[in-house]
Amino acid sequence: MGSLFSGSGGFELAGSIFGIKPIWASEIEPFPILVTTKNFPEMKHLGDINKLNGADLEPVTIITGGSPCQDMSIAGKREGLDGSRSNLFREQIRIVKEMRESDRAAGRTGKQIRPRYMVWENVPGAFSSNKGKDFQAVLQEIVSITDEEANVPLPPKGKWQAAGCIMGDHFSIAWRVLDAQYWGVPQRRKRIYLVADFGGNTAPKILFEREGLSGNFTESREAWQRTAGDIKTGTHKTGADDVECYDISDRRRVADRSDVSPTLTTKMGTGGNNVPIVLENHPQDSRVTIAEDGNAPTLTSRMGTGGGNVPMIMYEAKSVDQRNFALGNDKSETLHGNGHGSSVGTIIEPVTLQIRSGCEGGGKGALIQRNKSATLSTHNTQTLFDPIPIADKATRYKGGGDTRNNDGSANGLGIGEPGAPANTLTAADRHGVACFAQQAIGIYEESEKASCLKRRDYKDSTDLILWILEYIVRRLTPLECCRLQGFPDNWAEELGIPEPTQEEIDHWREVFRTQMEAMGEIKKEKTDNQIRKWLKDPESDSAKYKMWGNGIALPCAMFVMEGIAVILSEEDADEQK
Repeated sequence: MGSLFSGSGGFELAGSIFGIKPIWASEIEPFPILVTTKNFPEMKHLGDINKLNGADLEPVTIITGGSPCQDMSIAGKREGLDGSRSNLFREQIRIVKEMRESDRAAGRTGKQIRPRYMVWENVPGAFSSNKGKDFQAVLQEIVSITDEEANVPLPPKGKWQAAGCIMGDHFSIAWRVLDAQYWGVPQRRKRIYLVADFGGNTAPKILFEREGLSGNFTESREAWQRTAGDIKTGTHKTGADDVECYDISDRRRVADRSDVSPTLTTKMGTGGNNVPIVLENHPQDSRVTIAEDGNAPTLTSRMGTGGGNVPMIMYEAKSVDQRNFALGNDKSETLHGNGHGSSVGTIIEPVTLQIRSGCEGGGKGALIQRNKSATLSTHNTQTLFDPIPIADKATRYKGGGDTRNNDGSANGLGIGEPGAPANTLTAADRHGVACFAQQAIGIYEESEKASCLKRRDYKDSTDLILWILEYIVRRLTPLECCRLQGFPDNWAEELGIPEPTQEEIDHWREVFRTQMEAMGEIKKEKTDNQIRKWLKDPESDSAKYKMWGNGIALPCAMFVMEGIAVILSEEDADEQK
């Protein structure tokens, strides 16, 4: 198989699991190239898709690609298929046509013309982009590969269904929206998966006749006969001897050899304490809400670039290691010999809040005491809480004035020290607060809405708006994003090259140059020392966030690639008979 817009290598890994060998890949981002180079050392990297000629490439049975989707996403500017990024889809079509024309000229016919299959992945926004005409154009371009006379009509009112197919005389196209949360990973990630069979009518069978992956991974692989396709395309025997085997857990997440359980699961919230709570982070309008289904929102390529784009989780506040603000349990962190300054592990200081309504015509207001419990009475209530001020500069209003990012936004989610005063109120920031609406005198309940305004509000205590949280909030880590996409824990780890050779330095200089030219950027080329430094320590969080946000959910890709592998295996077995 060949992979265009390779990214994190999801299609390559999915194909490898089912006996389909990755031969070459096209990608311009240095970090993902480093990741796939580590995991597929024999796969060729071809660089910029714009400079490839399908007739010159090594022919493959399958070409996959999830062309950039920003121009068709409902979160973008909706420039459509003619946008500078989504227009790269047409380059994918061009390469497929050039390879097939070359194969046809070499004497191949029917199903033997390569590529036999094309897989395309994109956002559901492609259905509605340009009032449905962009997806119509996608289908028309694919149909034209085998039938230039065929015409794909626009559906009524331009509304495409989430699943459908086109059947031709000698070809078939099928598409289906797969949501990753129903395929084994707790992330809401809807994507269109389109399969085109240029030599038969198997596309609907691949996407619609199976509801999930094989029940027994090892057994299903050993049951296939001979090869997963024509051996001349580079695919190889599907046994476990020459294909790296990955364990598939009951959640359909591909685990590494340590079989580490994913941090977030679909069973969270069904009981027990200290269960992570997934937060919906909406950087565009500063909303942060608790996800009702326990699934993380869709990962995006803007994660780690500022603006609060990384999904967050929160834990019950316990002890805090002040060296790195890591969350502990209900015991203090171990004391260290250098336990001074910020290196001291502490328990968050307990604070009580007593609501004192007072007598008729006046009120004493709230009483806050540290390390003390207020006097118990039949009329007044008190609440124990742990005060932690939040400076959510990631949600600063965009559009105002000159700022650090030149777009009205600021950086980061700042969590203050326990017991510290609230951060300075500003007109530009959206400050994090906890609201407790008054249900009755002395009775408060956490709420997103204020209680009803009353005439007596000036006399009695009303709602409580507190700079306090009973949870510690943090962003998802790159490793958790890796797991949310269903990849092995070690997929993007241990990438550094301690002592790169001059040949390696020259190779990566060309990779950086290719990226710069493809993006139309004018920059100075990296020096040997800059490249050497990057190769020694390339694993930045921002690079990982971007890769995982641009990537695909592996279980969904596995479903598609398994279907193709089964068809090719069955056809090969029939030919052997």
